[in-house]
Amino acid sequence: MRKSKAKQNTEAGQPDKGARDGAAAPQQRSLMFKAQVLALLGDPSYSTVWEWMKAGKFRLRIELGPSGGRSSSIAWYADEIHDWIANRPRRQLGRRLHEFRGRDAGKRELKQAVR
Repeated sequence: MRKSKAKQNTEAGQPDKGARDGAAAPQQRSLMFKAQVLALLGDPSYSTVWEWMKAGKFRLRIELGPSGGRSSSIAWYADEIHDWIANRPRRQLGRRLHEFRGRDAGKRELKQAVR
């Protein structure tokens, strides 16, 4: 299989003549689709991710296809998702966020409140 002249020049370290002012051609960003993103996040429901997006806690999706169409796919830029995960806070070991009071603690509190 023959390589194009532009591909050969770029691989040889020469700038692509199609690029303006010697600037490198923009790299293509890879996309992650909904199922991939949910699996990477630990399988939360999509409604949870939707709430995160509404609250500004998660990157907004990209609609692929007609805007607002039911048949359009949604995706995110993979680098943005990986950056979001990398910047999540780390949980401190040995610190309890919530004290475990037993399996039936809520039922006991409810019975005491009814009395």
